[in-house]
Amino acid sequence: MSSAGPDAAFALTDRVAIVTGGGTGIGAATARLLAEHGADVVIAARTLADLEAVAGHIEGDTGRRILPVVTDVKQQDDVARMVERTMDEFGRIDILVNNAGGTRLGPLESLPLKGWDATFDLNLRWAFDRAPTETPSTKTFWILNPALAVMLYVWPVPQFTLVAPFGVIVPLAPALAVIV
Repeated sequence: MSSAGPDAAFALTDRVAIVTGGGTGIGAATARLLAEHGADVVIAARTLADLEAVAGHIEGDTGRRILPVVTDVKQQDDVARMVERTMDEFGRIDILVNNAGGTRLGPLESLPLKGWDATFDLNLRWAFDRAPTETPSTKTFWILNPALAVMLYVWPVPQFTLVAPFGVIVPLAPALAVIV
């Protein structure tokens, strides 16, 4: 990669990123993009087969190190293990992409309270309560929330259970940035 030109602003050589929800879709594409710009990437999701397939393709295409880590972001122990594996393998964390998320489709009035709680736990609680906020390796730490942009600009029919948590994440992300 050239050090001049528009790509220079996106040079991520020697950076380490964690991408949650990295086994498919937006997360896999984000992991690929980060690797194409020089980052080593930890991809985290619940399905090992998806993670291993994505890791193999990205490593083969970019030559960057991709570490698949089975992680359920709703489980604090899984998130702690993901961070520990990242630090053991790479010694640093520079970028966290909060991509894991989801919603329950259907009318709001038919959503049971348990479903509402599960959606908030997945889309909001983990980003605050369980996301890694300590980065002993670096003073610069980026927290990215790509699903918010997709939800706002691409989602054909906004789903309240997805919109509500992300309405909180928008002001929460800068607050977390201050914490770290």
